[in-house]
Amino acid sequence: MGSSFAVRLVVTVAVAVIAMAGATAVLMVLSSPGSTRLYPVSNEGFASASSSAVPSLAAALPKMPKLWFQDAETAKSTIAALGFDLEIRSLTGDEVKDPADWIVLGQAPAPGDDLKTTTPISVEVTPKDMPVPNPTTTSGSPPHSAIEPSAVAVAEVVDVQVVRVG
Repeated sequence: MGSSFAVRLVVTVAVAVIAMAGATAVLMVLSSPGSTRLYPVSNEGFASASSSAVPSLAAALPKMPKLWFQDAETAKSTIAALGFDLEIRSLTGDEVKDPADWIVLGQAPAPGDDLKTTTPISVEVTPKDMPVPNPTTTSGSPPHSAIEPSAVAVAEVVDVQVVRVG
């Protein structure tokens, strides 16, 4: 009976030590560096919290703004404010020296898409002085592309040659 008691005592002490180590680890995670409080996490409203009150991960992601027909400098600042870098590509093949002189005709990802930290963001631009059809007055095109340019419409712009008479 003496050895059974000793085994129970050793197991009890081992469980207590493991439990204390676990509790210490949890407290270290919950307390922030430099905090004077042992438990800086607030439990207010925990009992009344519902699953609908907790924001989803998708709701926390920034959305891609609509950049079409903005100058490339404004588009670059808008994307920088979201914490991303913007790749600017010329539809004419010319070098984009001053983004303020260029207008956005295409973008990837599309407006409203979720932006993740790995999402590459790019725009296709053309010089401001290049004639661009007004999207609200373009005839002969489907209504959805007359309001907002699509990837197909941008691809077609590359193949168009502008001829000025006069």
